[in-house]
Amino acid sequence: KKKKKKKKKKHRVENEQKEETQHEIPEDGQELDVPTNPDEDPQPSEKKEDPIEDSKKASDSQFDKDRTEPEVKEQKVVSCELHLLIKEATKLDSKDLFSKVDPLVEIKINKQKFKTKAINNSNHPVWNETFKIKIQNPENDKIHFQLFDKDLFSKNDLIAQQELSLLRLF
Repeated sequence: KKKKKKKKKKHRVENEQKEETQHEIPEDGQELDVPTNPDEDPQPSEKKEDPIEDSKKASDSQFDKDRTEPEVKEQKVVSCELHLLIKEATKLDSKDLFSKVDPLVEIKINKQKFKTKAINNSNHPVWNETFKIKIQNPENDKIHFQLFDKDLFSKNDLIAQQELSLLRLF
């Protein structure tokens, strides 16, 4: 029985080798006769159908029909530039006893930091300064504003602060 199985296997391998198509390489100026249908054999031959191969093809095509691709959620990374205008502040209270406020604004987003110039002795400062800020992820980034009273000999005094989600801007 083992010899018969080996003989059948050997016979099947030989048949498969015979079935392989060989194409001749044309010399310069000659056309190559190529079939239009890739499944079509360029030369008529005595091709014997293999029931095992036919069943594999049928099951593969059925598998392709039944297979559904997993749904992949894409996370979009949007990079953009925000043009931010710091215009003015009104009705600022002085933190110092003997002078008015010397206000300045600090803007922080991720690792970026921006600062307006300080306006000396003003409870109603007007900056009109524009900043170009690179935004990496507008859905998650937050912009942090801090208004300070600038002091020459000590740490600046915090007057007000506000955090804003960039998602609200886009």
